[in-house]
Amino acid sequence: MSTYHVNWILTVQEPSVAENSANAACENNRNVINRYCANCGKVVPFADSGKVRRNANGKNIHVFAIYKCPKDHTWNKRVTEESLAAAAGREDDCPAADPQTTPRPLSVNELRGAGFSTIVIRILAAPAGIRLDQVLAQYLREISRSEWQRRIKEGSVLVNENIVKASFALRESVEVSIALI
Repeated sequence: MSTYHVNWILTVQEPSVAENSANAACENNRNVINRYCANCGKVVPFADSGKVRRNANGKNIHVFAIYKCPKDHTWNKRVTEESLAAAAGREDDCPAADPQTTPRPLSVNELRGAGFSTIVIRILAAPAGIRLDQVLAQYLREISRSEWQRRIKEGSVLVNENIVKASFALRESVEVSIALI
């Protein structure tokens, strides 16, 4: 049996955010992305500033587009990466995971049928106060919230390899392991 790995950025959508980003896109005619801003503590529209940043570490060259939220907080979106290995015609065995993964509902039954025994979810960002049992019930819909609460209590769901309460507030850099029983 194997483990299914996924990265999630959890957000709370507010109706006004979508309207504001649509208006900002029309007014500025710039690329706008709705994204969680850790400084603002909510999902806000990030507009492309038109500036680019390049970093090099002797092995890779990273190119980032700089986006700004309405309060001038910045986010660097990776545009390209060139590595010496790629330039030499070699490809990496394990490409980097996309850090901008939005949660998509998963089917526990399909994953179990495909031979997976464990799901590992790495939370890259989460709004304050979002509960573990609510997130699991929202994105793993085949199991009710009360059933998730029972599984969390019995230890089938671990957070950073520890048993927690169903009311555990998810946050950045948390790893949730779910045993598919």
